[in-house]
Amino acid sequence: DDEHGTTDPDPITADVAEIAGVIDNPDDDIGSTHNTDIAHDDPVGPTGVEDNAPGEIAGVEDNDPSGIAGAEHEAQESTGVVNESGENTGVGTEDLTRLRRSRRERKWTSRINPDTYDLHTMSRYSLATTILTYREVLNNVTLSSEHAQAISPQSITYPMDRIALTQYYVKKGLRLFGQKGIDAVRTKVAQLDEMNVLDPVSGLTELEKSKALEYLMFLKEKRDGSIKGRGCANGSKQEVSKNAKTAPTVSTEALFLSCLMDAMEGRDVATVDIPGAFMQADMDELVFVKFDGAMLDALVQLNPNVYRSHVLIENRRKVLYARLKKALYGTVRAALLFWRDLVDTLEQEDFVLNPYDHCMMNKIIDGKQCTILFHVDDLKISHDNSAVVTEVIGILKKRYDKFKKAMSVTRGKVHEYLGMVLDFTITGKVRIDMTKFVGTMIDGMPDEMKGEATTPAASYLFKVNDDCEKLSEQMGMIFHRLTAQGLFLCACGRPDIETAIAF
Repeated sequence: DDEHGTTDPDPITADVAEIAGVIDNPDDDIGSTHNTDIAHDDPVGPTGVEDNAPGEIAGVEDNDPSGIAGAEHEAQESTGVVNESGENTGVGTEDLTRLRRSRRERKWTSRINPDTYDLHTMSRYSLATTILTYREVLNNVTLSSEHAQAISPQSITYPMDRIALTQYYVKKGLRLFGQKGIDAVRTKVAQLDEMNVLDPVSGLTELEKSKALEYLMFLKEKRDGSIKGRGCANGSKQEVSKNAKTAPTVSTEALFLSCLMDAMEGRDVATVDIPGAFMQADMDELVFVKFDGAMLDALVQLNPNVYRSHVLIENRRKVLYARLKKALYGTVRAALLFWRDLVDTLEQEDFVLNPYDHCMMNKIIDGKQCTILFHVDDLKISHDNSAVVTEVIGILKKRYDKFKKAMSVTRGKVHEYLGMVLDFTITGKVRIDMTKFVGTMIDGMPDEMKGEATTPAASYLFKVNDDCEKLSEQMGMIFHRLTAQGLFLCACGRPDIETAIAF
């Protein structure tokens, strides 16, 4: 019996299906992404898409957080065609598509075509088994020559809307990344305990439980191969007016003007990144968060004396409710609460808000102006005297450097700030370079979108085809992400592409 009470007639083939990533929802596409991650330090909005490598198949089961499901051995035993002489003649197309998770009949609209192997027309389950075989989960199984040739790297072109850069919900991420994924979850959850964000509670009413925000965790693989966890509360249940939840960010014009002043006056410049910013601001309203699954297990393992006694059983699942003592990423007012905390901290040191931009503060020190501007938790500090800059950094460290991860401070003539490289090497001038940002955009594009063009403004730019095929949900997500990045790029360093990007 699985966690939903469904009995699998064939647990071996169920494991294969589970590793293929089709267990959670039979209507999900392979490689589909559920992307709600809008990083507070990302100036262009929704990002959070990483490599969706179909071969990163680790197979960690829900009740086995430390092991591998052993799909290779089981797949070898559960597949293959045996002739009358008892010889294994290999796995054919129809044999692969027979693998299924439950008794429910699945009627596919198309089958694998070994001649073309067009993944656009393949059924979702055929796509799963193809990826499994290609990535050598079934590497010990003898394949028919026709099938082996069909799934060769030269024959497969992954469709962009199915195999896309993505991140994963924690359940699927643990299957893919195994122990590395578990470690990432523990690291992220440990921050909640370390920063005293949670106050576990019992005895909530049904109404309070229904309003509790679910704690979400996403896992993604970084380009260096490490696994990063991103946790947030699902703040969609919160009903707050726009004016009560909006936090300001520094304007591009104010940033450029301050950089120009820094260059002309020869100021010393420092950039600072405050770690765990939201969790350092006090929550000023009653908000409950609900934990379950791997996140709950990690909390109990980290501090059993605090959390174990508050664990409940709901619908045969362990859950934990906690009151937020600190702001948490995902709650609608988290950024605003941190902005207020940062402004209060600097006002206590006699810094004054700029009336034209509420993310810039100034103070006259030793007859010269000290300027601090901030985009959420990314700050830029400048003053004629480097000792004054050091003193201001000390004030910030005293208030916010409470994480195991130390506050990030950059000094010198070159700084990376909000996707831009600010270069003050030449006296009296500042150079704003976004080459690295453009490279990141290109690296994040699927291969089908890479190429060269003299200008992004094609001759057919203003021609609208109302009858064209609509983008898939996955392709639409990629399109909106790249458009948002392009809008930020043209606002900061490439105004020549503004017309093409905006249209």
